[in-house]
Amino acid sequence: PEDGKEIWRFLYGEGYSVVPRPLYYDGKIYVCSGFNRAILYAVNVNAESRGDITESNLAWKVEKAIPKESSPIIVNDLLFVNDDKGILSCIDPVTGETHYSERLAPQGGYSSSPVYASDHLFFHNGEGITTVVKPDKRFDKVEENDIGEYGLSSFGVVSDGFIVRTEESLLRIK
Repeated sequence: PEDGKEIWRFLYGEGYSVVPRPLYYDGKIYVCSGFNRAILYAVNVNAESRGDITESNLAWKVEKAIPKESSPIIVNDLLFVNDDKGILSCIDPVTGETHYSERLAPQGGYSSSPVYASDHLFFHNGEGITTVVKPDKRFDKVEENDIGEYGLSSFGVVSDGFIVRTEESLLRIK
């Protein structure tokens, strides 16, 4: 940040239009490659990382059911990603092992990013369905709610609930 000079770089092919935010957790950066073919990369980084670290610092990668739009989230030492078609995967952030991959809702695409609140993960899809999941190594779907309105935005978190923008409304959920 002092001079703007590049310290290290990690190249991942033809990824572009990257929407999901990268995460940093326990010495690794987790980054999705973007459109065309979404791949999740786990990259080891530390104070000694310099130059092109593409080959030397790749910890692992996952190429199946990776989002092009929603961001990954880490809760309880577990990495969760939901792809654009609604497949939720729980991944070990150290090894890249997938604990499970399960469908969240019977229909709807996913653009919004998940939210963690009150010991639960909330996944909201474009059809207005929110699936509530316990953040665990096994899939535990707690609830499914339908607000009945189309929208692609992520939940805004407030002290006792959420705000969500749909195509027609701005809703307060508590």
